[in-house]
Amino acid sequence: MNKYNVRCPGCEELLLDYEYEGRTILIHPGSSPRSVAVSLPTQGCVAIPATYVTFDPCGHCCPDSFELCPQCDEGRPTSDSCSSRGS
Repeated sequence: MNKYNVRCPGCEELLLDYEYEGRTILIHPGSSPRSVAVSLPTQGCVAIPATYVTFDPCGHCCPDSFELCPQCDEGRPTSDSCSSRGS
């Protein structure tokens, strides 16, 4: 599970943290970044709705679905992917 309680925009199911190629992404339960054929509960569901990125200037690694850093309310998301491991 993700510690930020990010939910699917289509069905409101809690998304899962997934380490993929050295970065953390949020995926819909039952989906995989390695599989193209994924059956999701609703048409509004997204298989990979968010990626963890570094926020500037605070440096926290959080989902890019936030406009302000959810840890400090000061940083803004960058395009630099990161891993949530150890953060």
